[in-house]
Amino acid sequence: PGSDLLEKSRAIRQAKDERTFHIFYQLLVGAGENTKAELLLEPFNQYRFLSNGFLPIPGQQDKEIFQETMESMRIMGFSPEEIHSMLRMVSAVLQFGNIVFRKERNTDQASMPDNTGTAPIQPR
Repeated sequence: PGSDLLEKSRAIRQAKDERTFHIFYQLLVGAGENTKAELLLEPFNQYRFLSNGFLPIPGQQDKEIFQETMESMRIMGFSPEEIHSMLRMVSAVLQFGNIVFRKERNTDQASMPDNTGTAPIQPR
């Protein structure tokens, strides 16, 4: 249970020069253009969950590791449809991170401003 809390917070908040989950970087670097378009993927700086942008790991290539991950899933028996569904879920997590909520006045309700989740992230 304690480690789950650490990992959940790591997904949305990173210290300076720290990466979040490696699959986010691997997907954004390693996926082909057709896959990126299909998954509605954008550059690193468009995602709130990737607040430090692209941070490579010295001696590791995210593109190669992404291909190894895809091959590992095939070896484990995942169908192409299952693999695609998992990549869609990773993309969805990145998209959900861009959703903004606005508290409504004099109520406990919240609303989403127009275009939230689709509008470009403004630099901090």
